[in-house]
Amino acid sequence: MREFITIVEAENEQPMSPVDAFLKELWETTHEHPFNHRQRIVGQYLGTVEVSPSLNDHRNAIHIHDLTALEPGKGHGSATLKVLCDLADKHDVTLEGTAKAYREDRLSTRQLLTWYVRHGFKMLDGDEHEGYDIERKPAGKPMAQAR
Repeated sequence: MREFITIVEAENEQPMSPVDAFLKELWETTHEHPFNHRQRIVGQYLGTVEVSPSLNDHRNAIHIHDLTALEPGKGHGSATLKVLCDLADKHDVTLEGTAKAYREDRLSTRQLLTWYVRHGFKMLDGDEHEGYDIERKPAGKPMAQAR
Protein backbone atom coordinates (compact mmCIF):
# COMPACT_ATOMS: atom_id res chain seq x y z
CA MET A 1 0.00 0.00 0.00
CA ARG A 2 2.95 2.32 0.52
CA GLU A 3 3.52 2.11 -3.24
CA PHE A 4 -0.09 3.19 -3.77
CA ILE A 5 0.32 6.22 -1.47
CA THR A 6 3.55 7.18 -3.25
CA ILE A 7 1.80 7.01 -6.62
CA VAL A 8 -1.07 9.15 -5.32
CA GLU A 9 1.34 11.74 -3.93
CA ALA A 10 3.30 11.79 -7.21
CA GLU A 11 0.17 12.74 -9.15
CA ASN A 12 -0.18 16.18 -7.55
CA GLU A 13 -1.14 17.80 -10.86
CA GLN A 14 -4.58 16.15 -10.78
CA PRO A 15 -7.09 16.42 -7.95
CA MET A 16 -7.15 13.31 -5.76
CA SER A 17 -10.17 11.03 -6.18
CA PRO A 18 -12.41 10.50 -3.14
CA VAL A 19 -11.17 6.89 -2.83
CA ASP A 20 -7.53 8.02 -2.95
CA ALA A 21 -8.24 10.76 -0.37
CA PHE A 22 -9.94 8.19 1.91
CA LEU A 23 -6.98 5.80 1.70
CA LYS A 24 -4.41 8.55 2.14
CA GLU A 25 -6.12 9.85 5.28
CA LEU A 26 -6.58 6.34 6.67
CA TRP A 27 -2.87 5.61 6.19
CA GLU A 28 -1.89 8.95 7.76
CA THR A 29 -4.09 8.46 10.85
CA THR A 30 -3.47 4.76 11.58
CA HIS A 31 -0.46 2.50 12.12
CA GLU A 32 0.85 -0.42 10.09
CA HIS A 33 0.20 -3.80 11.70
CA PRO A 34 3.60 -5.24 12.68
CA PHE A 35 2.81 -8.72 11.35
CA ASN A 36 0.60 -7.92 8.34
CA HIS A 37 1.59 -4.93 6.21
CA ARG A 38 -1.83 -4.89 4.51
CA GLN A 39 -3.64 -4.20 7.78
CA ARG A 40 -3.88 -0.96 9.71
CA ILE A 41 -4.21 -0.60 13.49
CA VAL A 42 -6.84 1.99 14.28
CA GLY A 43 -5.85 4.23 17.20
CA GLN A 44 -6.66 3.35 20.77
CA TYR A 45 -9.60 1.22 19.60
CA LEU A 46 -7.51 -1.94 19.34
CA GLY A 47 -9.04 -2.82 16.01
CA THR A 48 -7.41 -3.72 12.72
CA VAL A 49 -8.70 -3.17 9.20
CA GLU A 50 -7.69 -4.19 5.72
CA VAL A 51 -9.25 -2.16 2.92
CA SER A 52 -8.65 -1.42 -0.75
CA PRO A 53 -10.34 0.40 -3.61
CA SER A 54 -13.44 -1.47 -4.75
CA LEU A 55 -12.86 -4.29 -7.20
CA ASN A 56 -15.70 -2.80 -9.26
CA ASP A 57 -13.88 -0.13 -11.29
CA HIS A 58 -16.97 1.97 -11.88
CA ARG A 59 -17.69 2.41 -8.16
CA ASN A 60 -16.52 5.17 -5.87
CA ALA A 61 -16.08 2.65 -3.09
CA ILE A 62 -13.76 1.10 -0.55
CA HIS A 63 -13.85 -2.66 -0.05
CA ILE A 64 -13.46 -3.87 3.54
CA HIS A 65 -11.54 -7.16 3.38
CA ASP A 66 -11.13 -7.60 7.11
CA LEU A 67 -12.07 -5.82 10.33
CA THR A 68 -11.03 -7.38 13.63
CA ALA A 69 -11.34 -6.31 17.24
CA LEU A 70 -8.25 -7.39 19.12
CA GLU A 71 -10.33 -7.58 22.32
CA PRO A 72 -13.83 -8.75 21.27
CA GLY A 73 -16.88 -7.62 23.19
CA LYS A 74 -15.44 -4.30 24.37
CA GLY A 75 -16.72 -2.07 21.55
CA HIS A 76 -13.38 -1.85 19.76
CA GLY A 77 -14.77 -3.30 16.53
CA SER A 78 -17.66 -0.81 16.55
CA ALA A 79 -15.27 2.09 17.23
CA THR A 80 -12.99 0.92 14.41
CA LEU A 81 -15.94 0.65 12.00
CA LYS A 82 -17.07 4.14 13.04
CA VAL A 83 -13.66 5.51 12.01
CA LEU A 84 -14.17 3.95 8.54
CA CYS A 85 -17.75 5.23 8.30
CA ASP A 86 -16.73 8.77 9.33
CA LEU A 87 -13.94 8.78 6.72
CA ALA A 88 -16.32 7.44 4.08
CA ASP A 89 -18.83 10.20 4.86
CA LYS A 90 -16.10 12.85 4.81
CA HIS A 91 -14.80 11.71 1.40
CA ASP A 92 -18.21 10.75 -0.06
CA VAL A 93 -17.19 7.11 -0.51
CA THR A 94 -19.31 3.94 -0.34
CA LEU A 95 -18.10 1.11 1.92
CA GLU A 96 -18.66 -2.45 0.72
CA GLY A 97 -17.70 -5.92 1.82
CA THR A 98 -18.95 -9.34 2.85
CA ALA A 99 -20.22 -10.17 6.32
CA LYS A 100 -18.69 -13.61 6.82
CA ALA A 101 -17.47 -15.27 10.01
CA TYR A 102 -14.13 -17.07 9.80
CA ARG A 103 -13.69 -18.01 13.46
CA GLU A 104 -16.00 -20.07 15.64
CA ASP A 105 -15.02 -18.18 18.81
CA ARG A 106 -16.35 -14.84 17.47
CA LEU A 107 -19.66 -13.61 16.04
CA SER A 108 -21.46 -15.90 13.59
CA THR A 109 -22.06 -14.81 10.01
CA ARG A 110 -25.67 -13.90 10.85
CA GLN A 111 -24.54 -11.93 13.92
CA LEU A 112 -21.95 -10.09 11.81
CA LEU A 113 -24.65 -9.14 9.31
CA THR A 114 -26.82 -7.79 12.13
CA TRP A 115 -23.82 -5.86 13.49
CA TYR A 116 -23.11 -4.24 10.12
CA VAL A 117 -26.80 -3.37 9.64
CA ARG A 118 -26.78 -1.64 13.06
CA HIS A 119 -23.93 0.49 11.70
CA GLY A 120 -25.82 1.63 8.61
CA PHE A 121 -24.97 -1.12 6.12
CA LYS A 122 -27.55 -2.77 3.91
CA MET A 123 -27.52 -6.43 2.89
CA LEU A 124 -27.45 -6.78 -0.89
CA ASP A 125 -27.26 -10.53 -1.38
CA GLY A 126 -25.84 -13.73 0.06
CA ASP A 127 -26.44 -16.50 2.55
CA GLU A 128 -25.19 -17.91 5.84
CA HIS A 129 -22.65 -20.22 4.17
CA GLU A 130 -21.04 -17.84 1.64
CA GLY A 131 -21.57 -14.63 3.61
CA TYR A 132 -23.67 -11.57 2.91
CA ASP A 133 -22.67 -8.82 0.49
CA ILE A 134 -23.12 -5.50 2.26
CA GLU A 135 -22.75 -1.82 1.45
CA ARG A 136 -23.02 1.52 3.19
CA LYS A 137 -23.52 4.67 1.19
CA PRO A 138 -22.08 7.92 2.55
CA ALA A 139 -24.40 9.70 4.97
CA GLY A 140 -27.28 11.33 3.15
CA LYS A 141 -26.93 9.15 0.04
CA PRO A 142 -29.64 6.66 -1.04
CA MET A 143 -28.93 2.93 -0.53
CA ALA A 144 -28.81 0.47 -3.44
CA GLN A 145 -31.77 -1.80 -4.00
CA ALA A 146 -31.36 -5.34 -2.70
CA ARG A 147 -30.75 -7.86 -5.48
